[in-house]
Amino acid sequence: MTPETAELIRRVRRLDLRARRAARTGLAGAWRSVHRGRGMAFEEVRPYTPGDEVRFIDWNVTARAGDPHVKVFQEERELRLLILLDNSASQSFTGDAHAKIRTGAHAAVALAAAATRGGDRAGLLTFDEKVRTRIPLRSGASHLLRLARAALSCQGDGLGTDLIPPIEESTRTMAGGGIVAICSDFQCNGWSEALRQLGHRCEVLLIPIMDPAEMTPPPVGLVRVGDPESGDSQLIDMSSSGVQEAWESAVFERQQDLLAIARSIGGDVLPLRTDQDAIDAIERYYQRRARGSKA
Repeated sequence: MTPETAELIRRVRRLDLRARRAARTGLAGAWRSVHRGRGMAFEEVRPYTPGDEVRFIDWNVTARAGDPHVKVFQEERELRLLILLDNSASQSFTGDAHAKIRTGAHAAVALAAAATRGGDRAGLLTFDEKVRTRIPLRSGASHLLRLARAALSCQGDGLGTDLIPPIEESTRTMAGGGIVAICSDFQCNGWSEALRQLGHRCEVLLIPIMDPAEMTPPPVGLVRVGDPESGDSQLIDMSSSGVQEAWESAVFERQQDLLAIARSIGGDVLPLRTDQDAIDAIERYYQRRARGSKA
C-alpha cells in the first residue's frame, strides 16, 4: 500500500468513526440519510384499494382478473453506487499535472467509503476514450482498498475523452437502479442523450473537476495554450480583458449546461476544485443533501 493510499483510507475511517459517534452525521451517516429508500424491489401483486398509487397498477394482471391490481414494492436494504472516473489526458493540467486526477480519485474513494461503510456496494469504472478499468460492485474493507488502489493509480495519462461508453456500460450494469457518480472535467460533447437514458434508471451525480487556473487564467501575457488530448495549440494574450471575459464566460456557460442536464434527469451537480479538499467537500455536500438541499 502506498503512503497516499494509506493516508486516504485513514481519513475516511476517521470520518466513519465520527459519523458513528454523532448520530447520523458525517459522511457515512449522511450517505444513508440521503439515499435510503431509493432502491425498490418488486414483492407481489394485490387487489387495488382506494389510496393506492395509480402508477403502480399492473395492467396485465388487471386485464386477466377483471378488476384493478397493483404492484407492491419492498424497500431494498442495500444500495448500489457506481463511480465513473475520467483518466483522460485533460485531467493533467498546469503546474501540478496530477491535481485534477488526484482530486477525482480522492472523491471516488470518499464516495465509495461512505457507501461501503454504510453497508452498501460500490464499484468503479475508469475511462478515457473507452472504459479501461472495471472494479465490480461489492462491499467490505478489502474491496474499498482495492477500489482505492485502482482510483489512485490513475495518472491522467489516457487518450481522448468519450463519456458515452462508460455511461452506456453504467446503464446496463445498473439496470436495477442505484446511484452513478461521474468524476470528470466533461471535456467532450454528445453524451447528454446517453446520460438521459441512464437517468431513467439511476440517480445521477455529476462531479466536474476544475483547476482554478482553468476558471480564471492569470493575466500573464502571451501564452501558448494546448489541448493535451488533440495536441492542438495556439498563442493567446491572457492579459487581454476581452480574452479573460470570453474565457470566464465559456466556463460559466459550461457549468450552467451541466446543471441543466443534471436537473433535467432529476440529478445533481457537485463541482470540485483542485484547491479544495475533496473528502471535506463531499462530506459537506451529503450533510447539505441530508437537510434537503440540492445544487
